[in-house]
Amino acid sequence: MSTKTKLSTLWIIVMLNMAYADVLSLYVPGIHEELAAFAGRTPITLLMLFGAIKIQFPLAMIFLSRVLKLRANRWANSIIGVTTIIFVVGGGSL
Repeated sequence: MSTKTKLSTLWIIVMLNMAYADVLSLYVPGIHEELAAFAGRTPITLLMLFGAIKIQFPLAMIFLSRVLKLRANRWANSIIGVTTIIFVVGGGSL
């Protein structure tokens, strides 16, 4: 299996895990109140927009991992990988 295929498959796994975690978080007692308290005066639609934007990076990497040249692929996977980790760990339920 080529490195590009492996990277693309890993990004698919990341996306499935993120979706699964989001669905499971809906069943955590008190999460809706916690999100409302976190949002404060920020409209929920703005938080949803931020969530939609942050999920586009791993989605794009599924495709880009297969089409980018080696050097660009390495940089893109490193940068977006670290960015995704920061979003997941630092973003909490966002």
